[in-house]
Amino acid sequence: MTDDEQQSELSRELEKTDRRIRIERLKKEAEEISGGEMVTSGSEEDEDSPVVEEFWERVLEFEKAPRGTRFAQLHEAGVALPPPDSLSDAELHGKLWEVINKLAEMRVFLYHTDHLSDRELYALLWDGLLREETVIMPPDPGSACHLDIIGSGSEADIAIGLKYYDDEEERALVVPETKVRYRSFPDTATLIEIAIREKRHDDVLRWYGGPGKRGGYWQDHQGEAVAAAVQETHPDAALAIWLRMAKAQIAMTKPAAYQTAGACLAKMQAVYRRTGRTAEWDRLITALRAENARKPRMIEVLDGLEGKRSRILAPP
Repeated sequence: MTDDEQQSELSRELEKTDRRIRIERLKKEAEEISGGEMVTSGSEEDEDSPVVEEFWERVLEFEKAPRGTRFAQLHEAGVALPPPDSLSDAELHGKLWEVINKLAEMRVFLYHTDHLSDRELYALLWDGLLREETVIMPPDPGSACHLDIIGSGSEADIAIGLKYYDDEEERALVVPETKVRYRSFPDTATLIEIAIREKRHDDVLRWYGGPGKRGGYWQDHQGEAVAAAVQETHPDAALAIWLRMAKAQIAMTKPAAYQTAGACLAKMQAVYRRTGRTAEWDRLITALRAENARKPRMIEVLDGLEGKRSRILAPP
């Protein structure tokens, strides 16, 4: 090893040591803020990782952030929010777009709104969504809060998605209330079911479209069956399907959806362990913690997968 290489190696080791010290400080502060309720101990394998440091920085940022409502936040930003009934159609249209634009400045974005009239959307925001208490994080160009109007996962919201937002393939294959499929050619869903029964796993994945195919209700509905069927012969395909499903649930930002995501991740964990790829699982969990550091209920789910009894927030 040359002198330059030795110096470079020494610099890397010093940086790792400095990062360990910073991480320990962050963890200690997190414990103090939570009153000792937050479990900060765990595997020391990656305790000098930049991802771990960023994770604890985000946890602290979340814990220190004030709680409030978007309604109050808009009011403080100078946006008046009169009751819907007090506005004419023209006034309400202008007010709605004032709200949408100001929310966007705050890095808060609305999704799946086109099935509502201006008045219906403004009323929904005014009566409910904007009044829900949440953590008010400082604006960050690298992050965003997504408010999905049909993100509850309820049958009613799924039906709205099928009617207004999903493509023709998704609409044709299943009706969520009845599970009755309309006829289409080829009837992909039936072909998948037959291939699963006959254990023709290559055909299962071919008809399913592979883990990279655009998702929707029908695909997630069969995704669980497909992943379970091919996990022994095509573990990477099963892992990709479960991960896509988990991330779709996490994006709903609902506690029940986090539990569903956790079930998908638990199945992934079993595959990683069975195939001797625990290091990949550890890297995935570390990445998910960093991505979802501002979602304490999701962090609780990840803690459970790792056998930890941890709470980011005390129960309400």
